[in-house]
Amino acid sequence: MDRADYDDMLARWDDYGSATYGQLKLMDTVMTVKNNISLLHATLNWIAALEFQVDSVVEPLKDHVGTTKDDHVQAVKELNLGQCFVGKNLQYGVDFLDFRENLWLHSTSIVGGLLMLRETYQAVGFINPRFHEFDALDQNLRTARGFLPDDSSYERVISVINVGNHWAAFMVDVSAKRCYLFDQRRQHGIPAA
Repeated sequence: MDRADYDDMLARWDDYGSATYGQLKLMDTVMTVKNNISLLHATLNWIAALEFQVDSVVEPLKDHVGTTKDDHVQAVKELNLGQCFVGKNLQYGVDFLDFRENLWLHSTSIVGGLLMLRETYQAVGFINPRFHEFDALDQNLRTARGFLPDDSSYERVISVINVGNHWAAFMVDVSAKRCYLFDQRRQHGIPAA
């Protein structure tokens, strides 16, 4: 239906009249941009209101202690809100604006972050955290394997897991056959049983 020569009327409102496919497509684009700008402003407002104690920052995030609010604001302003590729995977930059408040729990944000980590570090795979959403074991396994975490070239496999009322990250050291849980409430990596 997405054809340049398609001029038929698709919708009609008594108080507005008829709209062509092109007009409807333009309305959709305008609404998408408006929503993206709202997300951008919400993120900038959150950064402005954010306060934390430097001594409360734990590994592995200590290397960012010197990052200022202005640095974060600039990064948000320079973010491509449209389509971008993280490796071979299509991601929308606007999805990263959900890394604020408790919205980061949205799985698209988490998957985007995990894709970035996989592309940034060598020999790292990840388990799709969306496997939490299913009840059937076969669906859980199929979803967890969606990004091929069992590739033999991976030395580490990472993901996140819901541990009650919050989320924690975990890492599997494949060669040592050991799993580490990183829980923000515990301050450091804990070998998991």
